[in-house]
Amino acid sequence: MTKQIEIELLEKIAKLEKTVAKLTEKSEKIEDIRYFKFSGITETDLNTILKIEQKFLESRFDIWFNSDISISENSRIFLIQLLQNEKMFLKTYNEEELTVKFISPILNKINFRIPEKGVRDFYEHSLTYKTDTFILNGNPDFFVANGEERPEKPYFFIQEFKKAKDPKFPEPQLVAEMIAGLEISNFSEIRGAYIIGINWYFVILEKFAKDSYRYFVSEQFNSTKQDELFQIYKNLLFVKREIKND
Repeated sequence: MTKQIEIELLEKIAKLEKTVAKLTEKSEKIEDIRYFKFSGITETDLNTILKIEQKFLESRFDIWFNSDISISENSRIFLIQLLQNEKMFLKTYNEEELTVKFISPILNKINFRIPEKGVRDFYEHSLTYKTDTFILNGNPDFFVANGEERPEKPYFFIQEFKKAKDPKFPEPQLVAEMIAGLEISNFSEIRGAYIIGINWYFVILEKFAKDSYRYFVSEQFNSTKQDELFQIYKNLLFVKREIKND
């Protein structure tokens, strides 16, 4: 090996070492921030980055569930017909069928598009909440937010279409989405719901201190029972009214 070749090799090695050092430095900075996808986050994950408590207080839902909202006759007929058409299949539908055949018609009937407020419903749109220590990111199944082309100020989330309590159990996913929405919108409280098969559960999340939250989960509403389906619909109408009055 000539002296010139040796010098060139040493220069290349020095450059490589500098490059590796820079990459290592960047990696260390990235590792300081923990990254979580909504779709895969667990209750354990949430508790490692935030203080979260589940509280059990049925009266917390009184204002929501016992509102003076009434369902129009047209909407009652729609819900009755929808249930008659789909009741026999709801327990056997896969997630996509449940969405298209039953859940989407209900959400479309509610119609969360509120032009005067610049609010509409979003399906599978990206949402990100970032702090100095963690990032929450993903594409919520459904949420209502201010924004024409992209969501800007989230109001309400639905984590949909799960069959059972498995590793993808929707409750922590919904809670993570609601925390992101609450912080982005600068709310102290936000509402949501998750669906497991035929059953709907409504959720209230509130912030009570820095990085500290508590949430409440309602009793289940069986969407194959007419009276409970009416109550589900009424609960959604209440959310729409609250957004319009915000």
